[in-house]
Amino acid sequence: MLARTRAVAQVRVKPYKSTAKSFPTKTEAKAWAEAAERSLRDLRKQKIDRADLSKLAIKTLVEEYLADSETKALRCFDDLELYTGAWSGRRSAPQVIDSLSMGVQ
Repeated sequence: MLARTRAVAQVRVKPYKSTAKSFPTKTEAKAWAEAAERSLRDLRKQKIDRADLSKLAIKTLVEEYLADSETKALRCFDDLELYTGAWSGRRSAPQVIDSLSMGVQ
């Protein structure tokens, strides 16, 4: 049975695009929003100011990394393609912000 959406969390931290996510409970929505906001503020302090970071999928980030000429020049490039293949092969990958707000860095 699908969980019904009862609460939507929205996060806005400049210079990032606003992002929102639906949750079955208000408590879960609030927890995610607080963690996501904290993560974005930490990234801003580190001068990581890619505007689309709050909506960026891990799949897209991996594909951009593998397409970079400096990455392709690495001796370990073939291994990188192998290790990141699970992310780039996905149809719908999780967003970077979800990984950050869960403490995965």
